[in-house]
Amino acid sequence: MVGDCFVRGGQAHGRVLVRPDGTTPHTFTVRVRLGLESNPIAVETVRVTASPGQIGQADVTVPTQTPDGSLQCAVLSIVDETGASPVMGEPLPPPPDSNPMPAQPGPGAPSGPSVPATPPQPIVPGGSPR
Repeated sequence: MVGDCFVRGGQAHGRVLVRPDGTTPHTFTVRVRLGLESNPIAVETVRVTASPGQIGQADVTVPTQTPDGSLQCAVLSIVDETGASPVMGEPLPPPPDSNPMPAQPGPGAPSGPSVPATPPQPIVPGGSPR
């Protein structure tokens, strides 16, 4: 799953979470899109290592000229260290929002809370196919 996606200070950010099943640790290679499907800010690849039943995480951060705010993001593909696509397991809870909202809007900023991007469908690795 990927979540906690936002732009702040010229940096686009997203957090990737994986949780393998089985009895051995896995390293997953995850392709992540930051931004809209029709106009992505970036498509990045991250490696995430996790032990069975534990949640592994990796952050994606890329420079951008996009204004600060919430950002859509999605997992485009995921494979384990053998190149196999894992089987989807139980959904993971999304990562906590680490982009704090300002206490008061600045000049010219809209008042009230920002509207988060529509959360993507979770992709949760369930371990390698056997």
